[in-house]
Formats: sequence, structure tokens, C-alpha cells
Amino acid sequence: MNTIKNGVIRPIVVFIIAVVFSLTAKAQTLEISEYTVDFGAIDTAQTELTHTIYLKNTGSSPLTIDSITNPQTLFGLSGAPANNTTISAQDSISLDVLCRRDSTPGLYQSSFEVFSNDIDTTVATQIQLSWAKSAFTFDDITFWIGNGSNVAMLVVDFNDTSSTESYAWGYRFDGNISADSMLAEIAAADTNLNINTGGGFLNTIEYKTHSGIGGSPHYWGTWSGTGLHDWMMNAGLSTTISDSAWFGCSYTDFMPALIPELPVAADDVTTQIASSQYKNLAVYPNPVRNKMTVNLPSEIKNSRIVIYNLQGQMVKTKQMNGNATVSLTNLYPGMYIVKVITDQQLYSTKIQKL
Repeated sequence: MNTIKNGVIRPIVVFIIAVVFSLTAKAQTLEISEYTVDFGAIDTAQTELTHTIYLKNTGSSPLTIDSITNPQTLFGLSGAPANNTTISAQDSISLDVLCRRDSTPGLYQSSFEVFSNDIDTTVATQIQLSWAKSAFTFDDITFWIGNGSNVAMLVVDFNDTSSTESYAWGYRFDGNISADSMLAEIAAADTNLNINTGGGFLNTIEYKTHSGIGGSPHYWGTWSGTGLHDWMMNAGLSTTISDSAWFGCSYTDFMPALIPELPVAADDVTTQIASSQYKNLAVYPNPVRNKMTVNLPSEIKNSRIVIYNLQGQMVKTKQMNGNATVSLTNLYPGMYIVKVITDQQLYSTKIQKL
């Protein structure tokens, strides 16, 4: 009996050991350890985007890769390793993945088939395709300020989740100029825009119904670049603006700092002033010496008037219930921006205080 038992058990034990050994040998695994996801802005003529993933051998033994393929039409491999490439234990190799430009931005699951004498497997990762759907250039700007042979662009991104949250203005000048001066001149020219600075810091920006107040809850980060693809944080308002420069302002919590995204052209305020929306609002006299009267359209009952100097500092505010008279006797002579804020619209104009 013992002989029979041993004769039966030994082959079974040998078989189990062989299975365990086989399973152990196949226990080598591969995983995507890293991948880049941010393409930024690209040239509209570009048909493919490339990013890099890292294929990691998480096992305890080297793996020799025969080939790697990607069966999906959305992606393709441009940097697949040569046949018989070895990945050491806990080491990685990089793969360049091509993504078609005409693909819709979004989150995709991408699978890569790995063929090897050591292990045949499929590894998967999620790849975020994101880019500016269309490029934005100086030719797209409609609101230009200043004179000169040089040009620069101001991009302000409020990051407030509205359908349009990023805007761009153009600035013409000669030589070099500081960002502080450029922002002040743009804000002075655009009655819809208010930029408040102090102590060399950018505090608050308001544009139409958008508002980014420093410290409530976030702060403004400032950026320099030559387009949407190469934003880098800069020295703030002291940054020197040179020809063809982009200067960006982004309202962010810095976790991480958010770069300015694809803007739309800010409205040309000179066209707005002649538009019908201002025909129902009267601010007079202009110039004004002591008292200014604001007449509102009859349908507007509750509103607020805010007056700024050209440095973006609020110098007077008053709640209104219909028409109102505002005393300006305590203001210095000069130009001021008057904004009337209602539930539906923001009215804005300039006045001169004598």
C-alpha cells in the first residue's frame, strides 16, 4: 500500500511543484508607471501629438520583450523598443505614443500588447488627450491699445468655470515696457476692465461680470510666453515686456498653479460705447465738477455704482434704487471709470473730473 501510495503521491507532488514553478515564472508583470497627459496648445497644422509612457517590469526577474503593439486606431507607437529589449527587474523602458490630432479631447483607455518569451500580456493605461482646439494669435485680437511697432498680448483667465473665462487684449508700443505699465494702460482704455495693483502685486481683476479678488479665495499668478504652449511663471508686474511677448494672469489656488488657457478676444470697447446698450444709460455732466447724475433705464430698480481711478483703485461706491446723484467733490481732478452693476448687465463709461 505504501508503495502504491508513494507511487501515486510522488507524481502528484512533482506535478504540483511544476505548476507552482510555472505560475511563479509567469508571475512577472508589467504596468504603466508614468505617462504625460498635458499637450498644451499646438499648431493647427499638426496632425499628430506625441507623449511618453514608461513600461515598468514589476517582477523580480528581467523580461525580454519581443515586440509591443497598440491595436487601437486612435494611438500608434513611434518609439517602440527594438526586438529582444530587456527590462531589468523593477526597471522601466519608455515608449513614444502618437495620438491623432483629429481625435476628440478626452480621457481614453489605451491597451498595449506585449509579446515575450517570458510573458505575453496586455497592459493598459488611461491617456488624457487635451489641447487647444484652435490656435489664438495676434490676428485674433480685436481690442488694441497703444501705438508703436512692437506688439504684446495680455491674457486674463478667471478660471471661474463660466462658458468663457479667458480673454485677450493687444498692446502696441516701442522699446520695452513693464507689465505693470501695460496692464494699467489697457485697464484705462477698456472701461469694462478693472485691474487693481499695489505694492508691486496684482490684487484684483474685474472684467464685465467676472471677478478675481486677491485672497478671496485665490490669488493671481502671472506668466510669460510666446504662445499658449510655453507659459512660464514670471517675476510679476516688474516683468519686462518685449516685442511679441505674451503676458498671462491666471486666478489660481496654486495647487497646482493653473496656466492661462485658450482665450477669446476681449470686446472692442470703442464699438461698445456706440452700441444700443449705452443709449439707455446717461451719466452727466461730463466733464463734471462736483455732482454727477446717473439715469438708469426704467426697468432697472436696484443697482450699484462703482468709481475707479486709472490705477484700478476703487474711490467711491453707492447703492442705487433708480436714478441717483453722486458727489465727487472729494476726488482729485482727472479721468475716472464709472461702472453701474445690475443683476443682468454691467454698464461702464469714462468721466473727467474737473
